[in-house]
Amino acid sequence: MDAMAKRRGEIRVLHVIARLNVGGPARILPHVLHDLRRSGVSVLLASGSVEPGEADMSDLAKRLGIPTATVPQMRRSLSPLSDLRAYRRVRSLIRSFRPDVVHTHTAKAGALGRRAAWAEGTDLIVHTYHGHVFDGYFDPIRTRLFLGIERRLASVTHRICVLSRQQKRELLERYRIGTEDRYAVIPPGVAPVERDGDRDGSESAPLPLGWEGRTVVGIVGRIVPVKNHGLFLDAARRILNSAPETRFLVVGDGPLRGALESRVRREGWSDAIRFLGWRRDLARLYEVMDIVILTSKNEGVPVSLLEAMEFGIPVVSTDVGGVADFVSHGAEGFLAPSGDAEGLSRSVLRLIEDPGLRRRMGNAGTIRVASGTGPEAQARALLDLYRGGLGIGLGGSPARVSADGEPAEA
Repeated sequence: MDAMAKRRGEIRVLHVIARLNVGGPARILPHVLHDLRRSGVSVLLASGSVEPGEADMSDLAKRLGIPTATVPQMRRSLSPLSDLRAYRRVRSLIRSFRPDVVHTHTAKAGALGRRAAWAEGTDLIVHTYHGHVFDGYFDPIRTRLFLGIERRLASVTHRICVLSRQQKRELLERYRIGTEDRYAVIPPGVAPVERDGDRDGSESAPLPLGWEGRTVVGIVGRIVPVKNHGLFLDAARRILNSAPETRFLVVGDGPLRGALESRVRREGWSDAIRFLGWRRDLARLYEVMDIVILTSKNEGVPVSLLEAMEFGIPVVSTDVGGVADFVSHGAEGFLAPSGDAEGLSRSVLRLIEDPGLRRRMGNAGTIRVASGTGPEAQARALLDLYRGGLGIGLGGSPARVSADGEPAEA
């Protein structure tokens, strides 16, 4: 960072994310960058290619006016040649944009972006763990390989951002990544769900479900192994055995969708479970759901649960990752151990049988989300972190952020 810019407190930040597919990071990050820009930070968002069959959310960044750059070679799959080209492209962006901070998100972008930033001598290298790939993604050999890579990358990362205290404990104590002094806990700034449906009006008509008077249980997310939709179907079978009038919505898409639909047809549940694919009109979907469930094996921030809570819907989830930092068992909903179909179904049945409990938990969720942080608060916390890491404090003194993500006392 040059001396004149440092005196003025100007900061240039390159954010690198693997792809802007439908999911929590792609929904949250553009809003946070929008608020950083309003604070005077120069930002550039670099992202890779969305995989075939995935929904693309890059239009959100464009609507918010975020300057973007594409790294087409940066893909989820492992390819030494493509990864090398992506690495060179990121280094080229660093040379041309000359950021004071390189801030990476997700595993592939974190690996390539941090190595490139270190090679270019970037003043401050930051990585955010929105989740991790050490459980529910790969076989044990590849998991150990990626864990070793993450431990090495931690040594060149000046600040490691996590979204919850539980996530920090897991990465430090279970996976031994980095040291505590490098961590900052910055809760996610989940943006409100748009309530105007898709922008060309094609999804503005009422949903033709034909389920009036039925209790509707929904799950929202990518249909990939880590989300464990098979557990969702296991729980649904138990629920239908006790409450056959219940109906289920599966919102999302992914490589396992076909197998799940085949199972539903084979077991004769087609009238009870409907697969909707990717939808932009999430507000209209949440409005018809009575309960939202999450069955993940591993979760950073449970965005679908937070969205449901915003709409006053009680939630039932596996107790994994950072979920318990956002959902209290018995308050906004219920938690069950990972893989516990019986526990999940028992909690859903309790909510089906007690509409009053649904209302109380739904109201508690709305209050909790309303009292939490939005993108503006996350942007302020990141700005404090950047200024502290670059030695730019209010009044010319260095700003500091504690290991829990709060401003440190002088």
